Amino acid sequence: METNNNAEIQSVIHEEFKSSTGAVTTTYVKFKENVKIPTVTPEDFEIEKYAKNQAYYFILTAGLLPEFSEFLKNYHSDDPHADCVNFINAIQMLRPNT
Repeated sequence: METNNNAEIQSVIHEEFKSSTGAVTTTYVKFKENVKIPTVTPEDFEIEKYAKNQAYYFILTAGLLPEFSEFLKNYHSDDPHADCVNFINAIQMLRPNT
């Protein structure tokens, strides 16, 4: 993942609106000063989106939506991706080397 270090930013603002035809949604974002903006290739974005949709489908088809809803009420993080990486690394450390 590349990081854009040249972000000149004032404040975090998301404004979403649809054009008069309703066909296009545009998001404008102003970022905080000196924020690193992660960027990914379109291919990597599609891979991650597909994986997340698979996870959502698993939650739904396994009947885990109530549990997931409860999880969301109690889970608060500034970096869920880092949480996932740390969890996976911890699991791998517990596995015996083969």
